[in-house]
Amino acid sequence: MQETNALRAFTDFAPVGIISTDYKGKTLYVNPCWIKLSGLSFNDALGDGWMKAVHPDDLPWLKARWEETVSACKTYSAEYRFLRPDGSVVWVMGNSTPQFNDSDELIGYIGTITDITENKEILKDLIDAKEKAEESDRLKTAFLNNISHEIRTPLNAITGFCAFLSEPGLSHEKRESFTKIIIESSDQLLLIITDIINIAAIESGHEKVCEKEFNLNSMIKMVTGRFVSRAREQYNILRYKTFLPDEEAEIFTDRTKLVQILSNLLNNSVKYTQKGGINIGYSLKDSNLEFYVKDTGMGIPENLKNQIFEVFRQVESSDTRNYGGSGLGLAISKAYVEMLGGKIWVDSEPGKGSTFYFTIPYRKTGNQQL
Repeated sequence: MQETNALRAFTDFAPVGIISTDYKGKTLYVNPCWIKLSGLSFNDALGDGWMKAVHPDDLPWLKARWEETVSACKTYSAEYRFLRPDGSVVWVMGNSTPQFNDSDELIGYIGTITDITENKEILKDLIDAKEKAEESDRLKTAFLNNISHEIRTPLNAITGFCAFLSEPGLSHEKRESFTKIIIESSDQLLLIITDIINIAAIESGHEKVCEKEFNLNSMIKMVTGRFVSRAREQYNILRYKTFLPDEEAEIFTDRTKLVQILSNLLNNSVKYTQKGGINIGYSLKDSNLEFYVKDTGMGIPENLKNQIFEVFRQVESSDTRNYGGSGLGLAISKAYVEMLGGKIWVDSEPGKGSTFYFTIPYRKTGNQQL
């Protein structure tokens, strides 16, 4: 009797779930810890009732495996989930050992249930971190391969056409054409290097906000003017629209970063739009300026709408690239928008175009809030 009481006390206070079954595998007893882990009552767990605690996705294979174990009188071990009545999920490790009488006949099973939820979460975090690191390495490798190509292309043009300029008897028309190519290639190379420097400054935390007063309408017109020629070359119509009257458009923010954001968005729209339309503008919503750059280009798949703002991400994969670029423009834009106190997002449909939006606080000249 004393031994029985000691055993019951042990099971009642055991830090793991304990379950006892008959020779058919039907539950006869569960301890308080098992009840706590499963969320079932003692009576609900009896017989085959324990199965009500098992997650529906795990029950079919677990039931089949348990029946096979009992039929073969084998030991049993499995990881599965309990789905509690309150909807919470608990990962458990179940272990069961057959019990035999003096005649070596199976009389039942004694099993334990251990909560391994925390271990599962740690393992998942480790796997996620590993996959993220591997993805980051893959993206960096693709970026380095891409940026190497992007740098070599204008460099080869510069060195090659500089050599052509030294040839005797070069016509005036060819000299002008070669000079134009050299200038365009130099500008392209400068943009790539600037992007690399900017993203390095952002990631190192050295990029700072430098606010000043300027006229927003004039700035929109200036930025649009930079892309008119390129847009026309690809048979695109580029339009801009301002919202505030000039006297209300005198604002206070980081002009350089705002120009960079809009330029990056326009550059993407021009790059990915052929024979279409591109519109840039802004409106005033509450106390924020909401900018937009809308195009009728190739569009962005749904699964990439958030990823394109990450460093090294582009809509095109490295093995199907038809367009140039460092792949840093949108990541830089997102970082700058957030530094200015706003947010950026995109609405897009493949084949129908994209509209990029971003906001910044509307602060009139003199650092006054509207």
